[in-house]
Amino acid sequence: MIGIGRTTKGSVKAIAYASREEKGRENEYATEISRYGLVGDTPEAIYKELMTIADLNHRVSKPFYNVVLSPLSENTLDWKLEDWEKLVHDFLNKKQLSDNQYIAYLHQDTNTSHLHLIINRIDFNGINKVNQRFIGIQTSNLANELAKDRGWLSVQDLTREKNLQKVKLYGDALKEALKESNSLGELEDQLQEKGYGLNLQFDQNSDLKGLKIFQFVEAEENKKRKENNKKPLNIGVKFSELSRGHNDFKKLKAISVQNYLEQKSEVQIKQQEVVQRPKNYLRR
Repeated sequence: MIGIGRTTKGSVKAIAYASREEKGRENEYATEISRYGLVGDTPEAIYKELMTIADLNHRVSKPFYNVVLSPLSENTLDWKLEDWEKLVHDFLNKKQLSDNQYIAYLHQDTNTSHLHLIINRIDFNGINKVNQRFIGIQTSNLANELAKDRGWLSVQDLTREKNLQKVKLYGDALKEALKESNSLGELEDQLQEKGYGLNLQFDQNSDLKGLKIFQFVEAEENKKRKENNKKPLNIGVKFSELSRGHNDFKKLKAISVQNYLEQKSEVQIKQQEVVQRPKNYLRR
């Protein structure tokens, strides 16, 4: 689960965005999940109530704590509003903010449903309850903790698992193509038949110093992103990643691929020479 948090000065516009009452967002929708210490029905009224309490502590220049909690979509497919409300309360309890003013909205008009929380850092006694030091890291760590409480993999765990799967998939493709190849050119041809491409880097001595294997569909997707002025994705797998994460390439360098193919080629040439060499028969 992704958790994003920051402290802000607060504004009517920020509340209007969270509640989807901002001008220009008439076709978007937000569901209020829960609130505490607030009775206003409009962003203006809610902001005024929040500032009334925030003004109890003039030493805090950014009295609001804005949070986004975004679980993976597969983890919330069957969720009801009560489940989202529990997530809000669990977050506030762990952060010891249950008695502070807050309002929480659920956005479901994007690919991933997520919560927006607007929390007053100042409690009803004028005490600042949120230390803003490393607030982003604090929020992210707490989101991971809530995910683990629910038996979910953290974003880091999922990313690591996906990377391992990708390294195995691409490494296996390279391994199979190497079996059928005797040169880098043949290797490229074999991989092309499987839907993969190679980016090769050589040093001044024509020794292979870098290799990246990628899928053509990835390259095509990046081409489309470039045409649409979008940031390209990091595609493919470098040989250094295979060296760290694939059993068949552990601790090897890219030049090992070149050496392996050259040795195979030499063996094949010698075998052909043996076959083509005329037989010497003993004269009787």
